Amino acid sequence: MKLISLAPSCTETLFYLGLGEKVIGVTEQCNYPEEAKEKEKIGSFACPDIKKIVSLKPDLIITCGKIHEKFLGEFRKHDIAVFDFAPESVKDTLDRMEKLGRICGQDTACGVLVDALRQRINKAIGKIPERASSPRVFRLIRMMNRKQMFTPCPGSYQYDAILVSGGKPMPFAVETSYAKVSLEKVIEFNPEIIISCGRKKGEKPKPKCKGCSLDNPICQQEIEEIYSWKEWCEISAVKKRQVFALPCRTICRPGPNVADLVERLVRIFYLE
Repeated sequence: MKLISLAPSCTETLFYLGLGEKVIGVTEQCNYPEEAKEKEKIGSFACPDIKKIVSLKPDLIITCGKIHEKFLGEFRKHDIAVFDFAPESVKDTLDRMEKLGRICGQDTACGVLVDALRQRINKAIGKIPERASSPRVFRLIRMMNRKQMFTPCPGSYQYDAILVSGGKPMPFAVETSYAKVSLEKVIEFNPEIIISCGRKKGEKPKPKCKGCSLDNPICQQEIEEIYSWKEWCEISAVKKRQVFALPCRTICRPGPNVADLVERLVRIFYLE
C-alpha cells in the first residue's frame, strides 16, 4: 500500500505505527522523524501539489481536517481513498491511530503500539492527587497582538488534553476547534497556568516552519517576555510566574506525542 501524508502530525503517526516504508510522499513541513525528510515532497501542508500527488498513484492519502476539505473532490475524481486524521480528543487520537493501522493491514502490530501510549496516559493520570483542585489553564496558541489571541475550544485535541490532564480550560459555549479571544476574557478567566508554544530564556529559537508568514510568531519568542507585559500583570499565572513553554511538536501535533503531552501537563499542573 502506497501512502501520502498531508500534514506533519499524519507523517509522524505513520512512522510511529511502523508504516514509514509505505509512505511515498510528505509535505515540506514534515520534519520528523529524520527519515521523513528523505521522502518525496508533494507541496506544503496548506497547498499540496494535487497534480504531483495524483502522478504518484497513492492507494491512500492521510488528510488533516478542514484545511484539506477543498481537495477531497479531486482525490475522489481519481479514485484515491482518503483517511482524515484530525482527532478532536485524546481518546479520538488513539482510536484513529488504531483505525489507520487496520486500514493499512497492520492492526495487531499497530494496536500494540497504540496500547503502549494508552498505558502511559493512564499512568500519568493516576499521578493526579486525589481531591486536588483543578487549576485554571489558558492555552496561548497565537497572538494577533497583546489584546487579541487564539486559543483551543472544546472541539479540539489540545482542549481535551488539558481536561484529561486534570486542568480546567477556559469555558466556551460552542464546540469549535479554535477561537479568537480578547485579553479582557483572559483576565476575567484569570488562569493560574498559561501554556504556550515558545522557548525558555537562553534557548535558541527553532527555525520557523516553511511557509510561515508571521514576523515574530509566539513559537519564536521567549515566554519570560510575558512577565513584562503590563496589560497582563494582574493575571494570576503572570503574577506567580506560571507560564510554561511546550514544543510545538508536543502540543500541536496529535498522534504519538499525545502520551508525552499528557505526561508533561500533569507534571506542570500538579507535580512541579
